[in-house]
Amino acid sequence: MSRTAAVIVFAGIVAAFPVAAQLVPLSGDLQVNTYTVDDQARASVTPAPGIELLVGDASGSPGEPVSITVRFVPAPDDGLPFGPDEINHLDLLLDFNGSPGLDFDGTDADGDGVPDSIVFDPDGNPSLAPFAVTVLGSDAPATRILRIAIAPASPGDHALPAATLITITLVVPADAPPGSTGRVNPVEVRPADLEGTIHPVERLVPGVVQVLAVPTATVQRPTPTADRGSRRRDDDDDGCHVTAPPHAPPATPLLVLPSLFFALRRRRRNRRP
Repeated sequence: MSRTAAVIVFAGIVAAFPVAAQLVPLSGDLQVNTYTVDDQARASVTPAPGIELLVGDASGSPGEPVSITVRFVPAPDDGLPFGPDEINHLDLLLDFNGSPGLDFDGTDADGDGVPDSIVFDPDGNPSLAPFAVTVLGSDAPATRILRIAIAPASPGDHALPAATLITITLVVPADAPPGSTGRVNPVEVRPADLEGTIHPVERLVPGVVQVLAVPTATVQRPTPTADRGSRRRDDDDDGCHVTAPPHAPPATPLLVLPSLFFALRRRRRNRRP
């Protein structure tokens, strides 16, 4: 498996990581908790024994918007207070500055503090009602790096459920070559429980955006129909004169011939002696 090295500087922390590697923390300090992205985890259907963060896939043509999901799964309930099964705060950093990179629109038309391209709790999960999403920084459209925090909006012993937390609308660049793939990599994930302890992520899956070919416009030609008549337009009429079909037999001879036959027959009878 090929690996591409990259460096992210965030909050004074420098983390070098390969884009595709095993799921292990690159730092011994769990307060950093920066993980690599495992492409092979995409094909796995076996639930992880711990926390999972799964970014969905999408496809679109150059210039089109695409919507990706971010799903969170806590660790199985261990029956104990706190721990990875009771995550109260989630901080994650998404990197979509690949080749091709994906565009992000940071417009906040409704003024709620969250870009309109981000929708929290798209499925209306009632267990997410106590939580709110916060976007940290306003440079995501330029850097193509988005940092998001999800935490309770009010004090309380709330824990994140297994759910789709957010959907993010990105745009495939107009110059993206068809057949290429954009990436949405969760390069930093920090799940904390009610005590503030940050726990490792056991399964981390990136999102892949497949660039499709630009659809070709098709022209539908009208189906030809048989001409059942002829149209004649003279300089003196309005152009709407329709005549009988040119090959139709004349109606008048069909009416005249029987009358003529009977008239001749009566005439011959009158001439007999």
